[in-house]
Amino acid sequence: MTKGSYYIGLDPSFAHFGVAIIDTKTQTIYLDDLTADNHHNFVFMCWSIANLYDQFLGKYQYFLYEEGCYIAQEAPIASGINSGKLNALGMYFYTKIGEMSSYGQILTFHPMKLKSFHHKKSYTKQDTIEVVNKILEYLESVGYKVKVVKSRTKKTLTITDGESDAFMYAIVSYMKNRPDAKTTSDIMNMYPRFNVFKSIEEAMQDEA
Repeated sequence: MTKGSYYIGLDPSFAHFGVAIIDTKTQTIYLDDLTADNHHNFVFMCWSIANLYDQFLGKYQYFLYEEGCYIAQEAPIASGINSGKLNALGMYFYTKIGEMSSYGQILTFHPMKLKSFHHKKSYTKQDTIEVVNKILEYLESVGYKVKVVKSRTKKTLTITDGESDAFMYAIVSYMKNRPDAKTTSDIMNMYPRFNVFKSIEEAMQDEA
């Protein structure tokens, strides 16, 4: 199993595009929340998506250029009122990032994996936020620094649901690539249900 240095989690959204980066070199975790204009007009929507990617690239291209960078991205659900826009957004990021780094370094996850993780008929975004906050507290206790990139008022100091979902994908990628790490063992002991997380690529391999 390859050990990388950077693990990026992405939760594509126009309102709250979540970004989480686990930098094992400096032991820093970055959490960010990006926003794009949500247009119904096709041309304006394409413009918004391209601008959002440029915003992401301007902040985080350093990590993408590194060989030891692994990306975990949520693949939007195929049905729903906003599925067309979200799939266009997700595919744009997947294609652009794959061209920059390597498609082999990207794992995609179905959003239903979060439901499987919580093992509930219904779960709220707050459920995920609470899990992420506990994992972040643990990582801080073993030397990691957490940087919330987007400035917040005191009323919105907590992480957003986009950041929490993105972090879940980032930490899953980290644990898959570092199965023997003490941090992986400790997090699995905290939340054994991380074993339900399989990427779309892994599920396809199982079926082959």
